[in-house]
Amino acid sequence: MEKSFIKQPWFIILFLGALISAFILFNNDIGIAEDYAFTVDGENIPKSYVDSSLNIYMEETEDIEEARKVTFEEIVNETILIQEANKEGISFSKDSKEVEELYQEYVGHFGSEEELLTEMENEGITEEDFKESLTKRAAITHLFDVYTEREEITEEDALEMYAMYQSFSEEGEELPEFEEAKEDIMIYLAQENANNAIMELLEQRKNEIEISCTEEYAYFCE
Repeated sequence: MEKSFIKQPWFIILFLGALISAFILFNNDIGIAEDYAFTVDGENIPKSYVDSSLNIYMEETEDIEEARKVTFEEIVNETILIQEANKEGISFSKDSKEVEELYQEYVGHFGSEEELLTEMENEGITEEDFKESLTKRAAITHLFDVYTEREEITEEDALEMYAMYQSFSEEGEELPEFEEAKEDIMIYLAQENANNAIMELLEQRKNEIEISCTEEYAYFCE
């Protein structure tokens, strides 16, 4: 089997993995003061969103400290990326093609739209609210695309990467010819650079913004 060089950005994989968390509207206008868990750069993060996300990670590990750490980091990252998307003028309506594509990915995960709607009903979430949450995920996805498109990858860069794959390939492993693989490799390198740029952005913004926790959720800020 030939090797594929194209990968998915790290944060998109994480977001698609946290399916149930998308059911909670991530909105600064939700709830009154005591209904939020912590504040990220002036944006209140609702308790319901934090608890739902934490429960998802707790299904993967018995280490409560690790689950809290991952939950906190992912919510902070998401908040920053949504802010950056807004700065770039990136936004989508609930009826946009981009939101519909994400919606269909969830349909595929649950097996059918009926199963997805049933799950939403069980969670007390309307289809409209669910699609509203997807507008934010669409914005983050497009932000990654913008960063990727800004990367300038040369044929020499692709050839160097191809040579590295050749040197590390296992005996008998079939690799496509360079000309056949060149475009995929260039896309891969652009995505890799975009990922690194976004990681650097996140670290920079975390050092600049203020994050505070309510007393009940103080362990997130320790």
